[in-house]
Amino acid sequence: MSVEKKNIFLHDTNTSISYVSRSTPVEKKYPQRENSKAHAMFIERKLNECYERSATQKQVAAIRYKEGVYLEFSSAVKHDLAIKSLENRTQGIRLLNVKTDEETGTIRATVYIPAGKESYFIKKIEAYSSEVTEKGIPKHNDLVRSIDDIRVAMLDSFWIGKPEDIPNEVAQWCEVWIRYDNLFLENALTDISECCRTLEIDIDHNKLIFPERIVHLIKANKPQLSNLISCCEYITEFRRASEPTSFFDTLYGEEQQEWAEELLNRTEFMDSNSSVC
Repeated sequence: MSVEKKNIFLHDTNTSISYVSRSTPVEKKYPQRENSKAHAMFIERKLNECYERSATQKQVAAIRYKEGVYLEFSSAVKHDLAIKSLENRTQGIRLLNVKTDEETGTIRATVYIPAGKESYFIKKIEAYSSEVTEKGIPKHNDLVRSIDDIRVAMLDSFWIGKPEDIPNEVAQWCEVWIRYDNLFLENALTDISECCRTLEIDIDHNKLIFPERIVHLIKANKPQLSNLISCCEYITEFRRASEPTSFFDTLYGEEQQEWAEELLNRTEFMDSNSSVC
């Protein structure tokens, strides 16, 4: 015989406690520039050299060249880079990826600057050199003093993962990550498709869509990846495609056992009180 049970309701059990954040802001470590004018001259010269090099590349390019330019900004060794200041979406200037060199502690950020916006950083550098704030600090101090070098972004600027995984002359399946926003989604998809067709790169039109990023699989070699950077203005990064593991499902039990034994033979086990939940 079933017994009817009533629900238990609890009343007046909550207590309000004022919330106080215990987190403390992380202080950025930017290099001290003893001579702001000299540093500004150096960075501005590097920036202009990049623009000149990009213009030369466009003139001699045998393919349709993108309108803007990809630049790589580098921090000083074991110092921070003012990453947030490298992007201005209203100007179309986009931060694409950020990497840290574990050996040197150098931070590298790849940035896209659209055509017509080349003066954006130059104006900030000039203000850093000639103007000060009410506190007597050079304008845009954190941004400019954090930059130690600038160069035209190359394939290694976009590659995420081990450098030795970059394809050589033999085409390999890679992930290409492209940026988009809701207004230019179709532009990004059309651009990557047309560039791949021009460069004779195989592209899998199945895609993963994340907020602000789309991932396609492409089969390309090193020269094709470099040309894709020259052609397409929506690229943010490349990665080596993961090897598919679906073939395990088609193996016979004996074959699966062989794979399991092979894994065990190269596995080292350590005594530990840890648990996996």
